[in-house]
Amino acid sequence: MEIKIQTTSKDSIINPLVVSENTINRIKEVSSIAKKDIDNFLNMKEYKYIGFNFDFKPYTF
Repeated sequence: MEIKIQTTSKDSIINPLVVSENTINRIKEVSSIAKKDIDNFLNMKEYKYIGFNFDFKPYTF
């Protein structure tokens, strides 16, 4: 049995403020690793459908 579900989603990222050398900046501006991770997340392809393929067996008593 294959089931296809369509849903909408919203990308939420966290780009917190950090204190660096007595200045307040976004972490993406201070850390190249954080910038890369956040950019990779934002550029991730979202699929319109998600498919599940499983063998459904209801409980029997």
